[in-house]
Amino acid sequence: MELQSDTFELSPPVVLQKMKIANATCYIAREDLLEGGTKQRAIAPYLEDLVRAGYTHFIYASPFCGFAQVALAASARQLGLKVTIFSEHDPKQSDATSNPHAFTQIAADFGAEIRLFRDLNSAELAAAEFARLHGRRYKIPLGFADASYLVHMKQKLSEQYRIICKAIGTPKRFWLPVGSGTLARIFAEVVPSTCQLVCVDVRVLRPDDPRLHFVADMPNVKWIQTPELFHETAEMKPALPSNVHYDAKLWRFFASQAQDGDIWWNVAR
Repeated sequence: MELQSDTFELSPPVVLQKMKIANATCYIAREDLLEGGTKQRAIAPYLEDLVRAGYTHFIYASPFCGFAQVALAASARQLGLKVTIFSEHDPKQSDATSNPHAFTQIAADFGAEIRLFRDLNSAELAAAEFARLHGRRYKIPLGFADASYLVHMKQKLSEQYRIICKAIGTPKRFWLPVGSGTLARIFAEVVPSTCQLVCVDVRVLRPDDPRLHFVADMPNVKWIQTPELFHETAEMKPALPSNVHYDAKLWRFFASQAQDGDIWWNVAR
């Protein structure tokens, strides 16, 4: 299968916005400026690996407001690949079969086929069965927690970390949202052990999920859980585009606890 040219820059240099919080000078990594957020940085080489392995159709089960569905659809459009999103429906809507969340609609606008389900578990099961029925379909795991993707994302984030260090010096703390835990796991391999990761669980997964425990038990992690449930929006919102079910929930903690030089990694809008 011949891929279309991907001249579109999927992993440009990170944009840092300086911000004063009390007496601290902090920074926000404006990944919301990327069409598909942070996830898009490694999707193209990851999909290219899968195409070389013989896959032609990519399947993903998404939480209703997950931005990975947007990143996948946007990147696949650039590469000319087929994507089907099995998405949880927007819980604010009464009809579970015809009311997608705005992010799911964006994925559809990028060319992804959309199938809606009442909850994420149903979407996961249906996606797995759909992929199983055809040898050239590949189901991408939640959060892109796939070995090849992790390798590519580690490379991309390592590049961004070097850019950050050159611009502002070596950071002492990164603030990260935790959904599936994939991003935090990669950051732990990129930054030195002296750098603390403040990981904020936005409650996508159950508290007893081993993926959360893995991240929480890492030696350089400070663990925080949001008071809001996942389907609830952030009670305190920053004055910049940020996913109100994910990244924006960090703001209440960042605004009150950030120290000089801290970086909040705002994954998506």
